[in-house]
Amino acid sequence: MADRRAKGLCFNCDDLYTPGNVCTPVLFHIMPVMEGDNQDDEWIEEDELEISINAMNGEQNERTFQVQANIMTGRGWVLLDTGSTHHFIKSSLVEKLGIPMH
Repeated sequence: MADRRAKGLCFNCDDLYTPGNVCTPVLFHIMPVMEGDNQDDEWIEEDELEISINAMNGEQNERTFQVQANIMTGRGWVLLDTGSTHHFIKSSLVEKLGIPMH
């Protein structure tokens, strides 16, 4: 924390801190895999991937909804978008909950 302060960085993101700072959202791309699933059979080609602008911006529309969810040892709001093929999670939540990323 002292290192971030010395460098003038925001405590929540890697941007330089300024009054009125708005953190740039950082999202990780995750793909859930069920045990026993053969990943090769269900691989989605890159040109088939879809994500809505609402999911990218965290906004809601008629295809999105927000729910509270228990994730490991924490609880938080999750934005679900029925029009996206993949899921995203904020890096700050990953760090806070200690979720291992592969």
